[in-house]
Amino acid sequence: MVRALNSLTPHEIVIKEAWQAPDDFHALASAVSKTYRYLIYNSQIPSAFRYKYSAWVKYPLDLKKLRTLTKPLLGVHDFKSFQTSGTEVSSTTRELTHINWRHLPANTVEFSVSGNGFLKQMIRNIVGTTLDLYRKGLSAEHMRAILNARSRSEALGTAPAEGLYLYRVEYPTALDKKCRKI
Repeated sequence: MVRALNSLTPHEIVIKEAWQAPDDFHALASAVSKTYRYLIYNSQIPSAFRYKYSAWVKYPLDLKKLRTLTKPLLGVHDFKSFQTSGTEVSSTTRELTHINWRHLPANTVEFSVSGNGFLKQMIRNIVGTTLDLYRKGLSAEHMRAILNARSRSEALGTAPAEGLYLYRVEYPTALDKKCRKI
């Protein structure tokens, strides 16, 4: 099955394993946690090779300050301020369980975030707002105020789509017993 699937997909996509899930499985609704990564190429000179795969920030980034700015977002909050305007959902409350900024090789900064769900463009809006607060020298209290405002008009910029990657999706462990490898 895996070889057959790989013969049908573009070279950029590789199937490593395939599992048959129960009929009531839903890839989005059954997930208990997701982790996204957002990559930033941090250099004074843009890259002709990386512009499709990461955002570009030319000013130096202090990861300690970025971590401080995003710390108020951890936990259960109403993230309406970071949802794209005009999006209809039953609840804008989500729980973020992990947030981190780290340096990777080749002038790359990675923002990683895990939670029980995300709103439309929520991560891009968080990254864009964080970078704007950082550039303006504002504090984590400003981030807290934006979060508590529950209004997209209070949040700042939106980071570009280039750089955002779904890294991991976690499902209930009970699902393992209902699936079989094919």
